[in-house]
Amino acid sequence: MLTASVDLAGVVFDGIGSATQPFRGRLLGNGASISNLAISRGAGDNVGLFNVTDGASISDLTLVDATVTAPASTNVAILIGQCTLSQVVNVTLTSLALAGSASVGSIMGAAFSCSVLDARLSGTVTGTGSEIGGLFGAVEHGKFFNIDSTVSVQAPLATSVGGVAGAEWWSHPDLQNARIAATVVGNQYVGGILGENTDGFYILRSSFTGTVQGNSDVGGVVGVNWDVPFYVYSTSVDANISGAQNVGGLAGQSSEGARYHDCYAIGSVTGVGAGQANFGGLWGYVSYEGSIYRSYAAVTVDSTAERVGGAIGLIDAWYPNYDVYDSFVASPVTGSSAASTISLFLGENSTAQTLNASNSHYWSGASCTNLGTGGCNTSTATGRAALADFYDPAQAPLSSWDFSGVWVAHAGAFPTLDLQQRHAPTVSHACADAAGIGVPYLCRLTIADADPNEAQMIVLQPAHGCQWLRTDENILRGTPAIDDAGTCAVSLVVTDGANSTPLQSFAIRAPLGVTIAPVPNWDGYVDYSFQNVDAGAKSILFTLTNLGSGPATGIAISGLPAAGFSFSGGAYPGAGGNCADTLGAGASCTVEVGFDPAVSGEVFVDMFVEFDSGQGPTRYPVGLRGWGI
Repeated sequence: MLTASVDLAGVVFDGIGSATQPFRGRLLGNGASISNLAISRGAGDNVGLFNVTDGASISDLTLVDATVTAPASTNVAILIGQCTLSQVVNVTLTSLALAGSASVGSIMGAAFSCSVLDARLSGTVTGTGSEIGGLFGAVEHGKFFNIDSTVSVQAPLATSVGGVAGAEWWSHPDLQNARIAATVVGNQYVGGILGENTDGFYILRSSFTGTVQGNSDVGGVVGVNWDVPFYVYSTSVDANISGAQNVGGLAGQSSEGARYHDCYAIGSVTGVGAGQANFGGLWGYVSYEGSIYRSYAAVTVDSTAERVGGAIGLIDAWYPNYDVYDSFVASPVTGSSAASTISLFLGENSTAQTLNASNSHYWSGASCTNLGTGGCNTSTATGRAALADFYDPAQAPLSSWDFSGVWVAHAGAFPTLDLQQRHAPTVSHACADAAGIGVPYLCRLTIADADPNEAQMIVLQPAHGCQWLRTDENILRGTPAIDDAGTCAVSLVVTDGANSTPLQSFAIRAPLGVTIAPVPNWDGYVDYSFQNVDAGAKSILFTLTNLGSGPATGIAISGLPAAGFSFSGGAYPGAGGNCADTLGAGASCTVEVGFDPAVSGEVFVDMFVEFDSGQGPTRYPVGLRGWGI
């Protein structure tokens, strides 16, 4: 805990932790500040106040005038260079100056299943390589709520550059309640919020204002998204966006079935440089499906591009269906083409893929200019002569929108988003009160929320004592080691960023008693096969080992038979097993469990290891999974 503010002026500081010895503890900032942090590093990896964290917690901390200069390094940040399974709550970084090569971001350079709640940032991030972001360089998984950032991102030669994150690598992180005001400059895959998505991202209740500049794949929300789930909810863009190819108010290039619900883009999309192509008020270029619902663009599109649309520049091949439902466009457009590929709605549909524009409209009074010889083509949506129709909730398409919790109407102006969060989430769980040493523990929380278009985050509290336990989406996950033996306290709340559940507290015991092998996978289950299993075709011999210093009594496996799982031969310990009621210290025995599926498809069941190692009866679950034909 910081008991007073610290001034590091003149102090040579090389960061805390390393790849071989990551910081695993807690830093309680206690509202104090660290000023004038200065780190300078040559080529290498993992640079920051904390070079590497794993399962750490950092809270209530302010960094003022922090400078990290590592122009040839990877995983570079002001706060955490490389973050794994760590939590950051209530931090402020002001007047920061950060420079790195790849995976560069003010809070975290590279983030693997980390979370951030309540962060305020200002300053400049520069980068030369790839994955350069205002907050994060590269992210995998994780949740990031309540972000206020005015961090300028300057990386004119870099790939994957974003106002929040440069790139998403795996799974789908959640970004919620992010308010980003910045200038973002990159080369390829440049977005106001995210540069490049490769495996899904959720963006909820967020906004970007400012400037986005790049060469190719440039967008107000994202430069390019390659895979789903890439979903954007209740998010707005008010920006000047410029580039040469694949440039859009929401996305430069959209692919793999991305979905946008209740979003809008205003400002301008401007062509810069030679070879301009594919400009749109919503999407510049889209392929392999995509959907937009209850959204609009009021963006001035001014380019010499060959394919320009008030909504979409180019629909390309791969998938037959593209949807723009209950939406409108009021975008004047300028392009230059010898063909009729300039339009107030859709520039070009290159392979005649189906565009479903149900209840979508464009303002027919907007200017459409083709500087070439092709003229402007007809639009696939319905033209509306009166711009005021797009102000009025009684008129289509606004008559199908939710003005009771998603949108706000304005007399004489376009609607804006209602970002009030009126309800706290609710949570319930049935977490086991015991865990096995060396055995993955997993408990899923059931979380609900009455507010639309939002996600939730599990936040561990200061009283949380199970340091081996981590949060992951709506899951508590971890594997206690021998050093974690004993009883610990879980302490958490679930928050949507504005409202939280009551405190959830319970105890988990991890006694030095009977453990089991093989242990479940990372997702909590022992797999019988990744192929379909015929009746009676598979069994597993489990080994029970007593890690305690005395005998364990009451040895049993409960929860079977269930869903096709049972002891081979019909009774404990199974035909190939030899376990009895008691197991001596350090001794092992076996139990054989068979899988005889009565139904086809995937089935799950929990069996339980039971014993008493002198600390009272203990019972912990082991998940089983199989596939039947």
